[in-house]
Amino acid sequence: ELDQYDDVLPSTEWTPASGGAAPDIATHTIGTIAANYRAFDGGTTEESMTSSFEILHGIDVYALNRVSAPLLAEVHTHGMPATTGSGIVKIFYDLVYQPVNAAPIAWGTFYNLITINANEQYWHKLGGVELTKPSSGFAIGDQIIVKYYRVPTDAQDTYAGDWLFKQCAMHMPLN
Repeated sequence: ELDQYDDVLPSTEWTPASGGAAPDIATHTIGTIAANYRAFDGGTTEESMTSSFEILHGIDVYALNRVSAPLLAEVHTHGMPATTGSGIVKIFYDLVYQPVNAAPIAWGTFYNLITINANEQYWHKLGGVELTKPSSGFAIGDQIIVKYYRVPTDAQDTYAGDWLFKQCAMHMPLN
């Protein structure tokens, strides 16, 4: 049996993460269209925001039935460089699974490396993450809490400009 994937989009607006600097709001124009984006600093300040993804279906995760295998989810980020130039942007994700009627389960931290080449306008980056499966399965209303952040002092983050956040989505395997 093949896994199918269900897109899970944030159920709440992205907000500044507690205890950290919030990304600035920046206007960026492509052609003649201007839009506002959250701009993650290319300087020395760690900036972060959080949101939650809500399970909207009472789903039985196919991978959940394989006792020895973790759940493999896909996390996508969409964004663009603020200026021309090249380098690497490193985006971190802290994940916490919050069941409706149980204690939260910390799923840990992972990251995406996004290679920026001169004059690129838009980026879509996919990352895979192995998650600890909840013993009770997923229920409607359960949430996956995500802290999305950039630490520009990280040695792998070499892009001097801002990373303009467009959106983040998760794909969860189900049958």
